[in-house]
Amino acid sequence: MAIYQELIRQTFGIDSTPYIIAVSKQQEPDKAIFSIPQFMMDTEMDELKEKQQHISNVINGTEKPIACGHCDYCRMNKQLSTVTPIDSIELY
Repeated sequence: MAIYQELIRQTFGIDSTPYIIAVSKQQEPDKAIFSIPQFMMDTEMDELKEKQQHISNVINGTEKPIACGHCDYCRMNKQLSTVTPIDSIELY
């Protein structure tokens, strides 16, 4: 969202306030509108700027990505090396 906010600022000269409108996939869906505090947006942009060279190097193939453990790439390349006790899994 911080990137979108910055792109809107650069393209249109507008300081925008992003919202996330979310709907669950349940039979009777839950729904909500979420705001993102500006300090969180600023923190994420600062982190992105710090990682910008690494991101460029990954795109160019000169560096390997840093695994987050959650994205499609990480799930696709996950190596099973431990056994997880079933009672440590959080169920909703």
